[in-house]
Amino acid sequence: MNNIKPYLQNEIKRIFGVQNAEISKLKNLGGSNHVYSFIVKNEKYVIKKLSDKSIMDWKREKAAYNSLKSFNITDELIFFDNGIKKIAMH
Repeated sequence: MNNIKPYLQNEIKRIFGVQNAEISKLKNLGGSNHVYSFIVKNEKYVIKKLSDKSIMDWKREKAAYNSLKSFNITDELIFFDNGIKKIAMH
């Protein structure tokens, strides 16, 4: 996916119901997947989109998050859909 940044901006707008001007500091965190940090409404988040070459399986990752949620040892997962994972940063 060559235009990942605009794609992620559109996903952030859709998830939060905000406009581009309300999204700040969209920054690539590197790695083999598309992982970006950003700020919306004075809160910092991370959004992750699997790359086309990723060997990860989103359904298994989501199941693992659901299994571990009650132990409070995972990230605060606030949105998980279509290969997009958004994590609150504290």
